[in-house]
Amino acid sequence: MPKYQDVKRSILERIQSGEFTAGIALPSERELIEQYQVSRITIRHAITGLVNEGLLYSVQGKGTFIQSRGRNLHLVRLTSCTEDIRNLGYTPSKKVISKEIQIPSENIRADLELDHGEDVLNLARIYYANKKPVNFTITNLAYRHFPGIEVIDFGVVSLYETLETKYGLEIMRAQRKIEAALPSKQIADYLMMNTSTPILLFSCITYGKLDGAEFPFESYISWYRSDRYSFYIDQLGGGGAASEEN
Repeated sequence: MPKYQDVKRSILERIQSGEFTAGIALPSERELIEQYQVSRITIRHAITGLVNEGLLYSVQGKGTFIQSRGRNLHLVRLTSCTEDIRNLGYTPSKKVISKEIQIPSENIRADLELDHGEDVLNLARIYYANKKPVNFTITNLAYRHFPGIEVIDFGVVSLYETLETKYGLEIMRAQRKIEAALPSKQIADYLMMNTSTPILLFSCITYGKLDGAEFPFESYISWYRSDRYSFYIDQLGGGGAASEEN
């Protein structure tokens, strides 16, 4: 058996035993070389194999970290981003980058089925897990359904909870598209990452119900750090569904 396979199996055993726990950095290459008495190429080969299997992930300039096998997000469940972060076992927080009532683009107007002259609330936020940025989201809300919402501090309160409790909205379903992309310089700065690191880009239209009528109330774009989040689907047959992470 090649030496790198022995090293790979040993590191896996140390993860399974709890010696290496989720979120912590793997020892440096130099430390692993000393521990296993093998070459740098052997260590790198072993680490690459574990990264490819999803057991480790690398952050440029910071090192290689233990991936949490249980901490991923359900792609079909309709929950808020804050709730998702809390469900993963992290402490959620968020920062409002901008918030203003504005005239929507033609695409957003079509997404939200708005008439010409109708406004949206444009809300940009960074979400954090244990104070580390995990996504940047730009949300557009159909303002006519939620008058006065612009005065609420969404760096403190939940958007979805506000829509449900203050405005009586019943959140019904969402249509979401997922793409792999590279972040712009601004997005990378918000998420404290390198522009060469791929991200998960979500675009979504979310539907709700007021007074018995269902309508699209939200259109958003969200950039997720792929090294900190993964997503899964429980598929029982037939088609899948989209979810909301805002």
